[in-house]
Amino acid sequence: MKFEDYLVEQADDQKQKQQQQQQQEKRISLEQEVEKLQAELETQQAIGKVLHSALHGPVASAANSSLASLLPPHVSFSVPRLFSGGWLMIDH
Repeated sequence: MKFEDYLVEQADDQKQKQQQQQQQEKRISLEQEVEKLQAELETQQAIGKVLHSALHGPVASAANSSLASLLPPHVSFSVPRLFSGGWLMIDH
């Protein structure tokens, strides 16, 4: 093997390793984004159940649950303020 061939092979190996590392980093980034979006979806679904229950009565699967148990923790503290007029101003 000539020295030039060896250098070309080393450069190709290095490029391949860089590409693999970039692919791995992109995969990790995408997996983190999926986790974030999944959590956001679950929060939105829980809020949807709460709003549906508020408008139409309890959801069949949550008939024995209290309304507060359907809310994500960071939202549940806001509901009393919402319905007491703290945020929701209704003119009659």
